[in-house]
Amino acid sequence: MRRRNFIQPEQMPYKVGIIFRDGKPVIYDSGDYPTCQAKALEAADYDGFRVRQAEARTHGRHLGIGIGNVVKGTGLGPYEGATVRVARTGKVTGDTATITWGMGTFAARSAVSAGSPVHLAAIEVGKKIKDFASRIMEVSVEDLELRDGFVGVRGVPGMQKSFREIAIHAISAPGMSNLGGRVPGLEYTGYFTPEQSTYSNGDHIAEVEVDIETGEAEITRYVVFHDCGRVINPLVVEGQVVGGVAHGVGNALFERMVYDENAQPLSTNFGEYLLTTALHMPNVEVHHIETPSPLNPIGVKGAGEAGTNPAIAAIVNAVSDALTPFGVWIAEAPITPRRIVELLGDAALERTR
Repeated sequence: MRRRNFIQPEQMPYKVGIIFRDGKPVIYDSGDYPTCQAKALEAADYDGFRVRQAEARTHGRHLGIGIGNVVKGTGLGPYEGATVRVARTGKVTGDTATITWGMGTFAARSAVSAGSPVHLAAIEVGKKIKDFASRIMEVSVEDLELRDGFVGVRGVPGMQKSFREIAIHAISAPGMSNLGGRVPGLEYTGYFTPEQSTYSNGDHIAEVEVDIETGEAEITRYVVFHDCGRVINPLVVEGQVVGGVAHGVGNALFERMVYDENAQPLSTNFGEYLLTTALHMPNVEVHHIETPSPLNPIGVKGAGEAGTNPAIAAIVNAVSDALTPFGVWIAEAPITPRRIVELLGDAALERTR
């Protein structure tokens, strides 16, 4: 059903026809939803699952598989800024904490909203490096390139100056008049204001085994294919996705708030309100596809909430699939062991006799 109704890549940017929380129309900026799902299905061996499921049932084991798809608005405005500076040691830093105006970290926006001004400011600092270097080295700016902490003449490896040398020159010295009217120092503060949100997407596939006597659902395999545009640091993105899946496991299987008839909460401690632990986490297989966003200079989309959003659907769907022989259809979450036993009722007792 999803595959037949996916928005196609050639339809991007796609106008959804509703208004987002930022007051702008929801327009999906980029993505290849069919390819993302197809790769996830292949990685999870979805086509071979029914054979594995049937074989497991002959041994009294109840396996299920579920899919969750997500499109997530990320990179919200209104702006962020950053200062990029080359110190006298030659070290390059990009700081978003010491500028006058900023909004902070929320809503999967940091890479888009803060990464973009870092990029833009770095470009301007690079221009300043070349400008000072051209004066010192007596060459044209167009002939210079930046490479591994040095600025050098293109095609002439030995003719170069370090960032440290250029930074010291750009600061000058007391009593000297050698800047030629240039703004001193190698630093620049830039701001980026996104026109609208970027939209990441992904597909999660969960495989579970349900113990029909205890109601425990064990996640035996978990595959993620995710598109957050250009991936800057794969390790960081993987950590965000896996951490998000851990939240999703709790949403799907454990974290239920219970109230009495007077609306007083009964889930008031962690003995009653269960959380995901390492014992409940599967080995999350994270894969990426990259469709760069056209809405910012580095082509990124947010990834901070990518692991959580589709997890609940994938896991609950998998549990429901595992319980198909018992006529159980699940339309709620979380689906705790106790609730699974309640839904199975006499059907599970008959099967275990």
